[in-house]
Amino acid sequence: GIVAEGFRMLCEHPEEMVPISELARACNVSEVYFRKQFKVLTGSSPVEYRNNLRLDKARQYLEYGDISIQEISDTLGYATVSHFIKQFREKYGLPPLEYKKKNC
Repeated sequence: GIVAEGFRMLCEHPEEMVPISELARACNVSEVYFRKQFKVLTGSSPVEYRNNLRLDKARQYLEYGDISIQEISDTLGYATVSHFIKQFREKYGLPPLEYKKKNC
Protein backbone atom coordinates (compact mmCIF):
# COMPACT_ATOMS: atom_id res chain seq x y z
CA GLY A 1 0.00 0.00 0.00
CA ILE A 2 0.80 3.65 -0.06
CA VAL A 3 2.20 3.80 3.49
CA ALA A 4 3.90 0.39 3.42
CA GLU A 5 7.47 1.72 3.48
CA GLY A 6 6.76 3.99 6.45
CA PHE A 7 4.98 1.15 8.24
CA ARG A 8 7.97 -1.14 7.63
CA MET A 9 10.41 1.50 8.91
CA LEU A 10 8.32 2.00 12.03
CA CYS A 11 8.00 -1.72 12.76
CA GLU A 12 11.66 -2.51 12.18
CA HIS A 13 12.98 0.31 14.39
CA PRO A 14 10.35 1.50 16.88
CA GLU A 15 13.06 2.52 19.34
CA GLU A 16 14.66 4.97 16.92
CA MET A 17 11.76 7.41 17.14
CA VAL A 18 11.94 8.29 13.44
CA PRO A 19 9.86 11.45 12.96
CA ILE A 20 6.47 10.88 11.33
CA SER A 21 7.44 13.46 8.71
CA GLU A 22 10.37 11.24 7.70
CA LEU A 23 8.13 8.17 7.47
CA ALA A 24 5.75 10.15 5.24
CA ARG A 25 8.64 11.35 3.08
CA ALA A 26 9.76 7.73 2.59
CA CYS A 27 6.28 7.06 1.16
CA ASN A 28 6.27 10.21 -0.99
CA VAL A 29 3.14 11.54 0.71
CA SER A 30 2.37 14.42 3.06
CA GLU A 31 2.54 13.87 6.79
CA VAL A 32 -1.21 14.52 7.12
CA TYR A 33 -2.00 11.95 4.42
CA PHE A 34 0.42 9.45 5.95
CA ARG A 35 -1.20 9.80 9.38
CA LYS A 36 -4.70 9.33 7.93
CA GLN A 37 -3.76 6.30 5.84
CA PHE A 38 -1.79 4.76 8.70
CA LYS A 39 -4.83 5.04 10.97
CA VAL A 40 -7.03 3.44 8.29
CA LEU A 41 -4.51 0.58 7.96
CA THR A 42 -3.83 -0.07 11.65
CA GLY A 43 -6.65 1.52 13.62
CA SER A 44 -4.24 3.74 15.52
CA SER A 45 -2.00 6.72 14.92
CA PRO A 46 1.67 6.15 14.03
CA VAL A 47 2.71 7.40 17.48
CA GLU A 48 0.26 5.11 19.30
CA TYR A 49 1.36 2.19 17.14
CA ARG A 50 5.04 2.88 17.86
CA ASN A 51 4.35 3.14 21.59
CA ASN A 52 2.55 -0.20 21.54
CA LEU A 53 5.44 -1.81 19.66
CA ARG A 54 7.91 -0.50 22.23
CA LEU A 55 5.79 -1.63 25.17
CA ASP A 56 5.33 -5.08 23.65
CA LYS A 57 9.10 -5.30 23.24
CA ALA A 58 9.55 -4.19 26.87
CA ARG A 59 7.17 -6.95 28.00
CA GLN A 60 9.22 -9.48 26.04
CA TYR A 61 12.44 -8.24 27.65
CA LEU A 62 10.84 -8.63 31.08
CA GLU A 63 9.52 -12.12 30.35
CA TYR A 64 12.53 -13.59 28.56
CA GLY A 65 15.50 -11.43 29.44
CA ASP A 66 17.46 -10.56 32.50
CA ILE A 67 18.08 -6.86 31.97
CA SER A 68 17.25 -3.95 34.24
CA ILE A 69 14.35 -1.54 33.85
CA GLN A 70 16.92 1.19 33.12
CA GLU A 71 18.43 -0.90 30.30
CA ILE A 72 15.00 -1.66 28.83
CA SER A 73 14.08 2.02 28.96
CA ASP A 74 17.36 3.06 27.32
CA THR A 75 17.23 0.31 24.68
CA LEU A 76 13.71 1.25 23.64
CA GLY A 77 14.49 4.97 23.39
CA TYR A 78 12.52 6.36 26.32
CA ALA A 79 13.65 9.79 27.49
CA THR A 80 13.37 8.80 31.15
CA VAL A 81 12.79 5.63 33.14
CA SER A 82 9.82 7.22 34.88
CA HIS A 83 8.14 7.90 31.52
CA PHE A 84 8.71 4.27 30.51
CA ILE A 85 7.27 3.00 33.81
CA LYS A 86 4.23 5.27 33.48
CA GLN A 87 3.47 4.10 29.93
CA PHE A 88 4.04 0.45 30.86
CA ARG A 89 1.65 0.76 33.82
CA GLU A 90 -0.99 2.42 31.63
CA LYS A 91 -0.88 -0.45 29.12
CA TYR A 92 -0.43 -3.46 31.40
CA GLY A 93 -1.93 -2.26 34.70
CA LEU A 94 1.27 -2.83 36.67
CA PRO A 95 4.72 -1.23 36.81
CA PRO A 96 7.39 -3.32 35.05
CA LEU A 97 8.92 -4.94 38.13
CA GLU A 98 5.53 -6.05 39.50
CA TYR A 99 4.62 -7.33 36.04
CA LYS A 100 7.83 -9.37 35.96
CA LYS A 101 7.18 -10.84 39.43
CA LYS A 102 3.62 -11.87 38.55
CA ASN A 103 4.18 -13.10 35.01
CA CYS A 104 7.67 -14.48 34.74
